[in-house]
Amino acid sequence: GINAEYMGFWVLFSLWWALSSYLVKEFRNLDVYQKADWCSRLNSTVHATIAAPIALVYTILYEWNPIDLQPIYYTNELIVLFSFSIGYFAADLVAIVYWQVPSWSVFVIHHMVALIPYIIYVRGECCHGAKLLTLFLCVEFSTIPLNIQAFLEQTDRATSLLHDISFYCTYFTWLLVRVILPIYIMVESYAKFIINETVPHCMWASILCGHVITVFCILLFIIVWTPALINRWRYTPDPTPIDDNIEHPVHVADNIPLISKPNFDNSSLVLDVIRDWENSLRNDTAIFSSTYPPLGLTSGLR
Repeated sequence: GINAEYMGFWVLFSLWWALSSYLVKEFRNLDVYQKADWCSRLNSTVHATIAAPIALVYTILYEWNPIDLQPIYYTNELIVLFSFSIGYFAADLVAIVYWQVPSWSVFVIHHMVALIPYIIYVRGECCHGAKLLTLFLCVEFSTIPLNIQAFLEQTDRATSLLHDISFYCTYFTWLLVRVILPIYIMVESYAKFIINETVPHCMWASILCGHVITVFCILLFIIVWTPALINRWRYTPDPTPIDDNIEHPVHVADNIPLISKPNFDNSSLVLDVIRDWENSLRNDTAIFSSTYPPLGLTSGLR
């Protein structure tokens, strides 16, 4: 059940903390908030590695009713999958609020919006659109390279080849599963339910949450990932050797929205959070000297 998954992810969280403290020297140098973020990312990687491939397989193999997008043959497997994801999001929500990891306000909005449709479905209050919910779990594919990129940045490997590979993998998987796929899901929801005016009242909350997630992912792709990609292509290393005994001026990139640690006003309104986050992305200092990329690109993303 959901309680078992919830407790399981808390056990994993504690296990990651203990193992990382023993095995990863860079982890021991992090503050408590960064350590919580590290363990939270390990949990999200476990969830993504399990939930996303299973969701993709179910989407392909199941026969779906074209009217309500439910499996033609009833199966409890979807309930198990959705419960697994609910347990993860609930456990991670508590962790990020308690430790207030970087960009925790954004994660609160994201996790709550992600939880609502699956809770409604698992509780049996709205047995429609299971195919769309299953497809939405495929967005977690982009979480895996994103977290790899974050771990490399936290362990001072931001200039490594592996970091470059993980950056491009994150960019293109984000484009595929967090831009194109959500747009397809929204088009499908309009075609099957909204245009035909066959939306059950219980589905409106889930459809609204789907719109919020879709817009959110597209905005991040536009204001974070694409400018970072363009800046990476434009970057040319400074051939001048650096003398550590000489103070060099620090150049601040203009209008390059990269994440460090946004400051939030704790507003509960989604639009206020997005607006504050975008402002913080544009106003926070992004330092460029002879190295690229700057640290912190992934600190506000999950």
